[in-house]
Amino acid sequence: MELYGKQSEVQYLCLDLIWRPAKKLVRFVLVETDRGRIVLMSSDLTLSAQEIISVYSLRFKIEPSFAEQKNDMGSFDYHFWTTAMPKRRKWKNALLPDDPTLTKRVNDAKKAADSFVCLSTIATGILSIIAFEHKQEIWNRYSGWVRTIRSDIPTIALVKETIAQDFHAILPFFSHFKSFNFIQSLIRKVDFLFKDSA
Repeated sequence: MELYGKQSEVQYLCLDLIWRPAKKLVRFVLVETDRGRIVLMSSDLTLSAQEIISVYSLRFKIEPSFAEQKNDMGSFDYHFWTTAMPKRRKWKNALLPDDPTLTKRVNDAKKAADSFVCLSTIATGILSIIAFEHKQEIWNRYSGWVRTIRSDIPTIALVKETIAQDFHAILPFFSHFKSFNFIQSLIRKVDFLFKDSA
């Protein structure tokens, strides 16, 4: 099979067993490869053992994007809370409060957290597009140092840092947006920034 981008010899045993915690039939795939032994489980009984192994091997493409969102974008650094929410250790058995006002506060806090993660995901996507479409401009503008360049496509962190260094110089060109009025008084003078970025 092709795993992690290369041909690998795979031995496996596929068993459909009733799994007590799920109280239903689950497909277990016991796998041995040159990377070691693993046990995979799938609730989708229509997938073959080879498909389950292939899907599992693709997870490494997803995990770096989670790492970027967590470490570079701060997608999970939200701090939305309300006293109407139960304490974290009691979440498992917690119910929404009976009072409609408190329930609304809890739902608003959850919606704010969801919105934060969604907007951060969109921002990550935009930075990815910029990295692919404007890679040369980003490398030309980047003022930092990279120990090892593994690709000509800049990373999300590198694109974010490059745009951040010129953000105040670029921002006035978007003065027609309503949000500009809110932050206009907070904008620093651009005398010491890269004026040519505009």
